Amino acid sequence: MTRFAPRSLSILAGTLGLLASGLGFAAPDDPGQIAAHTIHNRPFPVVEFQLGDVPFLMPKDWVDSKFLFISRGSTPFFNVVNAHRRRPPRSTHVDFPPLVHFAVGDTAPGLPARNLRDYKAEWDRRWPERQPDRDGFWEWKPGEYMLVERRHSRPLDQPLIVRCSGSLRPNRKDERQCTVRFYWTLATGVNYDFYDTDVPPSQWADLDKDMIELLKFLDGREPWPR
Repeated sequence: MTRFAPRSLSILAGTLGLLASGLGFAAPDDPGQIAAHTIHNRPFPVVEFQLGDVPFLMPKDWVDSKFLFISRGSTPFFNVVNAHRRRPPRSTHVDFPPLVHFAVGDTAPGLPARNLRDYKAEWDRRWPERQPDRDGFWEWKPGEYMLVERRHSRPLDQPLIVRCSGSLRPNRKDERQCTVRFYWTLATGVNYDFYDTDVPPSQWADLDKDMIELLKFLDGREPWPR
């Protein structure tokens, strides 16, 4: 398996078609604040961007080069597009996984808690039917694959569910584009997409572990890994 480890930071390697109805991004009263400065516990300049209850700290060179885009409009979010085709500038902070799309945004107040309650009831009801494949995933709905045995910690005890559909790229009939969606907190939602030709099912769990560690890397509330 190809590892997506950082060079100057020990980000571990390590994907949810969860919340298939969407994360429900909504416009908050405060569109968020953005500022560029060096945080005392980050050894490089960062851009701070508040989303929901999380102060995210993005490497400033990622933002300046437009590798990572920040929107301060009525629906604040940040995203990275086509990382499978390009690398972060200087790549001194973390080697970014080969994603088609990665985004983090605010969620509608109260929506995550309601959705998680409903999803948990459905997961519990269907759990006795589980039949994992050789990679440990159970196709619990058509085109949606749930990891049966947890291999790493995920926020709010959400299972890893990967939702796949046909690729949008021409002449790629055997390729699928896969999506993982989950809540980072009860006020922030995450989604990321990838092609299964870049990350096959045997690597989905490792990719998701990568993404959890990447979010910790960006989350200003997290203790800085020494």
